[in-house]
Amino acid sequence: MMECDLYKPIGDFLRSRGNDLVAFEVPQRHGSPRRIDVVGTTQDGEPMVSVEAKLGHFNRAFEQAAQRLFVSDYVYLSFQEEYAHRALSLRRHDLCASGIGLISVNETATELLSPHLSVYVNPVRRQRCVEVLRSMV
Repeated sequence: MMECDLYKPIGDFLRSRGNDLVAFEVPQRHGSPRRIDVVGTTQDGEPMVSVEAKLGHFNRAFEQAAQRLFVSDYVYLSFQEEYAHRALSLRRHDLCASGIGLISVNETATELLSPHLSVYVNPVRRQRCVEVLRSMV
């Protein structure tokens, strides 16, 4: 399995939550090499949700997700089901303290931990990312 195999179930999950604009590997701004694995928002751009999907390596994934708190209203980490449950049992405190949610993926995506509204989001950076997302869908 590859990381990108997680994207479609995550996209379906975001759409089921009312995010009608969903794209994969979204640059944070035009020309940026940094890409957010899955991004979703509504037609009016409120709220913006980012998901970092990984096959493992919780610490690296957590660092990336923490960076997304500056551009997204809500941020999730996502892993394959077994790894996600293990991460929840071992790292729940870190996730809760940061406000980062957790999604498990098998054929479908399931929320294991709800994210909190980011208190770090920069409105200008967020708007740039929404504009890039709109240009992709």
